Amino acid sequence: MIIGNISVKENGGNLRMEAPITLQGETRTCFYEFPLEYANLADTGKSDSFLLSLLLSAMQAGEDIQVEGRVSERLFYQLRDDLVPIMNVFNPMYGKIDIKAEELDAKIYPPEPGRGVGTGFSGGIDSFACVWKNFIDNPPEQYKLTHLFFFNVGAHGMAHSEAELAKVEGKFFAHLQRMRACAAELGLPLVPVNSNVHSFFQIGHLETCSLVTPGAALLMQRGLQRYFFASAGIAYKDLRYQLLFVRDPHNTTELDPLILPYMSTENLLMAASETRLARIEKTSLIVDFAPAQKYLNVCYDYGAKEANCSRCEKCARTLATLELLGKIDSFAELFDFNIYRKQARKAFFARVLARHTKNPVYRSIIEYAKEKDIDLLSYTSRPAILAARLKDSKLHNFLRRIPLLRPAVRALKKVFKSKA
Repeated sequence: MIIGNISVKENGGNLRMEAPITLQGETRTCFYEFPLEYANLADTGKSDSFLLSLLLSAMQAGEDIQVEGRVSERLFYQLRDDLVPIMNVFNPMYGKIDIKAEELDAKIYPPEPGRGVGTGFSGGIDSFACVWKNFIDNPPEQYKLTHLFFFNVGAHGMAHSEAELAKVEGKFFAHLQRMRACAAELGLPLVPVNSNVHSFFQIGHLETCSLVTPGAALLMQRGLQRYFFASAGIAYKDLRYQLLFVRDPHNTTELDPLILPYMSTENLLMAASETRLARIEKTSLIVDFAPAQKYLNVCYDYGAKEANCSRCEKCARTLATLELLGKIDSFAELFDFNIYRKQARKAFFARVLARHTKNPVYRSIIEYAKEKDIDLLSYTSRPAILAARLKDSKLHNFLRRIPLLRPAVRALKKVFKSKA
């Protein structure tokens, strides 16, 4: 991979940074774009963002990286000597590669009062918990948030054509409007960063988010001194269990507390936030937080980015958690409880009871229910639990690969569903 020199230009009230990227013999332009009013935050002379964000793409292709521009010295050595080997061990599909750069830059910007603290803000449980802990709950000044960021780096979809890019950008800007309104109520600026970096991957956002999101944050290292990366809602004790026994090599968020420090530079410290808390504990932090009750957006359905569908895994998980906490009615304006109770609730609690040994978020729900003496079976049924176990079994995965047996597998699912 060759990361060409950055060019910077104004584009309709925005500042656009772009660089030619040559990968597997094809050269395309990668860009980042954000409002001109935040240009003072950006370090437009470094290729750090492009290097970090595209690292997995190069590793997956097995291509060494040549950066024609300047790279922060600390970042360069940390990526080359530490992060590349870590990612290769985590998932051998990421090949060991070398990184070279035309120029290394160790310049340290003076600690001016204006240099701030940032975090990404999507309106989900993790980001609201990060805002609560690092803005509302009286943090020390050097940890207190000054800026929120909203990135288009994959969470709104992965584009591989102009039509797909336009669709993804449409979802990004539609979601942005709600987040702007929330940020205004919080009294914090929200900086949107649009990009096409997601178009350089053939893998999903869950596999890339732990690098492309900090990669976008590195754009702002001239104006920021610290950036909080909201953890994935898995407490450290559960994260250890996950890595030891049920590791998912396609979920890089499992590595966040380990790998984020290697993405820091001389000027911007990357830090995971609330890693000690499970998502149910994070949810309990923000259930009485008025902005969360008004703007919480957790939906996993790309087609429903302006609202919560109330049936997908993330909506069901959030509603189930709120129900266990006794706070579900506080979020009535954001969800359709009829859809949740008729289409998602029973199946979700069945998955929790059937799969909690493989899912740390489910394990934390089980632990909370035991602590509070809540009978989770009362929210579901034994046939539904059996159906969840069947779907998660090796036998199911084996049978569904045999074309002649697929109708039988579907019929069996219908039987369990009807009894559930």
